[in-house]
Amino acid sequence: MKVTYNWLKEYLDFSLGAEALASKFTAIGHEVVGIKKEAKDTIFELEVTSNRPDCLSVVGLAREIAAATGKKMKSGYKLQVTSHKLGHEKVNFKIQIENNKDCPLYTASIIEGVKIGSSPEWIKNRLELIGCRSVNSIVDITNFILFDLGQPLHAFDLDKIVSQFPGLPVSQLEIIVRRAKNNEEIVTIDGIKRQLNEDILVIAAAIKQRTGQPVNRSTGKPIAIAGIMGGKDTEVTSDTRNILLEAAIFHPVLVRKSRQFLKLNSDSAYRFERQVDISGIDFSVRKAVALISEISGGKAVFMKKTPNTKIPAYSKSFSFALAGIEKKLNMKIGYSKAKNILEGLGFKVTSPLKGKISVKVPTFRNDIEGAHDIAEEFARILGYENIVVRLPRITAKPQEEKLVNFISRLKQLLSGLGLQEVITYTLTDRDSLSYVSKEEPVEILNPLSKEQEVLRTSIIPGLLRCVAVNLNQKQSKINIFEISKIFKFEEKTGCKETTILGIIACGGERVYTGKDTIEKAFDFYYLKGIAEVILARLGINGIRFIPQEEPGVFSIGTSGKKLGKIFPVSQKILLKFEIKYRQIWMLEFDLEEIYTQVSAIKKFTPLWLFPEITRDISIVVKNVISAQEMVRAAKLVEQGLLKEVFVSDFYRGDQIPADSKSLTISCVYRAHDRTLTEAEIHPVHERISAFLVEKFQGLLR
Repeated sequence: MKVTYNWLKEYLDFSLGAEALASKFTAIGHEVVGIKKEAKDTIFELEVTSNRPDCLSVVGLAREIAAATGKKMKSGYKLQVTSHKLGHEKVNFKIQIENNKDCPLYTASIIEGVKIGSSPEWIKNRLELIGCRSVNSIVDITNFILFDLGQPLHAFDLDKIVSQFPGLPVSQLEIIVRRAKNNEEIVTIDGIKRQLNEDILVIAAAIKQRTGQPVNRSTGKPIAIAGIMGGKDTEVTSDTRNILLEAAIFHPVLVRKSRQFLKLNSDSAYRFERQVDISGIDFSVRKAVALISEISGGKAVFMKKTPNTKIPAYSKSFSFALAGIEKKLNMKIGYSKAKNILEGLGFKVTSPLKGKISVKVPTFRNDIEGAHDIAEEFARILGYENIVVRLPRITAKPQEEKLVNFISRLKQLLSGLGLQEVITYTLTDRDSLSYVSKEEPVEILNPLSKEQEVLRTSIIPGLLRCVAVNLNQKQSKINIFEISKIFKFEEKTGCKETTILGIIACGGERVYTGKDTIEKAFDFYYLKGIAEVILARLGINGIRFIPQEEPGVFSIGTSGKKLGKIFPVSQKILLKFEIKYRQIWMLEFDLEEIYTQVSAIKKFTPLWLFPEITRDISIVVKNVISAQEMVRAAKLVEQGLLKEVFVSDFYRGDQIPADSKSLTISCVYRAHDRTLTEAEIHPVHERISAFLVEKFQGLLR
């Protein structure tokens, strides 16, 4: 919306300079995105939000500045036209509305004997400064009213309308507001033939038969696209002598759909889409007619509007407690100041009763619903900077970590472990899903494509597609994760959503052995280590990795709860996703199950003041012996000085029997009050070694 400094001054006396006025506009919610200074005026370009169509006019913006500065609108700005007579109903033509919801109000005025020429310089100057091209005196006046008062008008050449029906008088004319027929056509003022459909509202003209019966209204010829643009056949030109002036209210949704379908923008459509003030039509028409009579001559002989249309003075009314708003804003306002602000904005205010103020909301403020909106009006007019910031008085207490925060924390942890996050589609195809899941997927009623026909029951397909893309890009190291939902259908509850963490490892990384650097492939132990770190950081203890019947598959659980699994992706599945000659391991976690076991209370222990001492036990045991069982057994032997036990090395090879493996179990000893000596550690370590050999029938190396 563009407005000039001098145009605003016609409605309001204020002393603000151009820069100060721009700041005031921005402060009250109408951001100034541009200022252009001309020789005798300044142009402001404002960003008006969609909920404030009343500010798409000069009078609306002047009203805002008046309320913000405490000034009064000029009392005489309406007097020039309020007494202007529009004549009597001498010409008894009809206005027919097909659907009152499409067009709640339609007015038509006839002005006879106009002489059309160039507009006065003051109108030309006003329009050109805001970027509107001058056409002729009539068109310029309708554009002037549009920007001045926010009411779109359209002028038809009345004689051109009637000439479509030779030999019949104007009194037989019938203006029809209806939906267009499919493939109906109209040539708009810009000279383009446009094809219409049933979602487009048109203004049509018909003639009543001499019998007095109207013709079929669907046959009335379109003369304009309602709210957007007039037709070429009824355009006002220099030869026009008689005018039919239209002012109406059209349904915002219809105008928007029509504009989008036709790809046709106009200043009128922009305002109709945001809703035009119904109570402003009468004054807008009278002002337009007065200007036409003054500039182009002619006589207004007739004004007709749709019958039985009630134009309310106010859109709604309600009461609110001023004290409640003052408390919410932490600002003292007072009744007198509140009344002045609201009346300046166009509200009607009645005296307070039992601590409440009653207001009637003007029809041009459809954005006002209740007391919360009134609070916003006070805040922006009085200035947000005047609201005293006060921290709320609360009692701090620990709160349970929300699932969304838990997931955010988990993502940071995974990124820190060197994994990269990916996001894949929730929708997938049934065929690829059948390779990884036996669950019956939930179907989409109107899928966009066959590749997105069902909701996924597993995140594996999406992750494997990511792996395939990266392999095609010659990436040798792929370790990615995704946290997302899968969907399963249940007879009783319907579609159930579950949040899953999926990690895929493909390729390997270079590892320093102490002597040289080797390429080590990602395997079960890589993902096992990641799983242990994740669960340890989350404070979940007692984790067990339980081998399953399927080779290489391990279930992850604690206290009878299954949390996830580690497994190799089969070559059959990999070939389905065009991945060849690769070994890929995957880790899956049920995050909702894990979330239930995460404690909200974090425990902190002080740092150890004395050094730790690590001793290793190298032992050969049968392959069926779980390393985890051995670690758990070692912890049971000593619970005093022994603080940590973990597997630090694993070996299978020529020097070890085929049915056996060599494990190196590291034991960490520490005391909180002293540095341990060898004499203290040695008997404990020997006791642990002997216990492991006996229990698991092992052989020390």
